[in-house]
Amino acid sequence: MSVDAQPPCALIAVRDASAAAAARAEARRVADALAWPAEAREELALCASELAMNVVDHGRARGSVMVVAAPDGAFIEVGAQDAGGGLDPARVGVPSAPGRGGGLPTLGRLMDVTTLASADGLLAWGRRWAPAADGPRRRAPLRAAIVQRARQGERVCGDAAAVERRQGGARLAVVDGLGHGPAAAEAALACLRALARALDAPLEVALRATHAAAAGTRGAALAVVDVDEVRRAAQAAVIGNCRLEVLGPEGRRSVVGVPGVVGHGASPAPRIEALALRPGAALVLSTDGLSPRARLAGPPRREDLLAGACQLFAAHAGAADDATVLVASLE
Repeated sequence: MSVDAQPPCALIAVRDASAAAAARAEARRVADALAWPAEAREELALCASELAMNVVDHGRARGSVMVVAAPDGAFIEVGAQDAGGGLDPARVGVPSAPGRGGGLPTLGRLMDVTTLASADGLLAWGRRWAPAADGPRRRAPLRAAIVQRARQGERVCGDAAAVERRQGGARLAVVDGLGHGPAAAEAALACLRALARALDAPLEVALRATHAAAAGTRGAALAVVDVDEVRRAAQAAVIGNCRLEVLGPEGRRSVVGVPGVVGHGASPAPRIEALALRPGAALVLSTDGLSPRARLAGPPRREDLLAGACQLFAAHAGAADDATVLVASLE
């Protein structure tokens, strides 16, 4: 698809169960516009349908489903916003009625990056990278799940998280803007945007650019990891009170952070750690809205990343602070 062309997209209002069929049809239309293979197209359509039914079952049948392709065709996203009670991570995957589909866990299983967030209801969306044009690989090697909730009483979360593809791998980040509310969110998003602009730069260079970009905001803490999918290795850094842990068959390893505030004062000198990512290993990045005791017993299966993130959130995220966790795995 030409980068100058208008990317295909759709917005479906959800008022009853009939919206599921409409969402399914629109997802197929968007996938067909990018010439996705039938299997990937049908998986995308299933996710759109499940999101529509989740709005019906849990969102008071008041909401919408969106399907949109990236301008360069690199991915398709499906998302839903509802008017329900917001995020209840303990109930993700609990069927609402006999015969219902897989719901949000289907999103986690079939999309490459899945996000659940409370924002005047539940905001749920997934990103699926375009299938490889040639070769045997049809899915991105790295998958991730993000769960996020604002501090009780706040409408805007001061945390932010992202997974971005880069040459030969991906960059994962969680950012905690100082304080709460819109000003904290502004700081966190300034950091994420800077990390995205410096996506192909070495991590230390990207962190210096992020510090400069966050000047004039409240500042932030962050955890970032650059994953090399070919070498099965990573470089990671933590600044401030975020956390980053690697879980593998041989045990767990925490990345040691450095004190400081991104965007304030002298640029913190990051401590870049080299990590080996063995088969079955998982990365867990979180803000301090989760208890320091928040730990998974072991690395979750790739198809259970969303369940693992929700498990951590349900057990260890308090209501007195913004909270975000990102769980990722490399095949």
